Amino acid sequence: MQKIGSKLRKLRKAKNLTVKEVAAMTGFSASFIYAVEQERKNPCYENIQLLCEKLDVPPIYFFDDSKSSYDIIMENGAMEIMDLLLDYDKWPQEDKNSLKAFINYQKSKKD
Repeated sequence: MQKIGSKLRKLRKAKNLTVKEVAAMTGFSASFIYAVEQERKNPCYENIQLLCEKLDVPPIYFFDDSKSSYDIIMENGAMEIMDLLLDYDKWPQEDKNSLKAFINYQKSKKD
């Protein structure tokens, strides 16, 4: 499995961007981008989200090597669900409880 840094470098080069350009786009320092690419730093999920937004790729780009897995996710509409879940901490507690109840119900059906 490729690491986040090597995927970032590959994506940056595919888009013909320099480290400084990616830094300017994201607001990160060039040294941070370089350190991530060299696997000396691991970005938090929020930083990965920002990289994805600015480089126009879904977050799964950094976490899955399988193109078919990505295609399956896109076909099943899971990207929309993932986008909704990114704001989970801002949801009203009632909505969070409803989601938890739904997940628990779905798990119980499998058992």
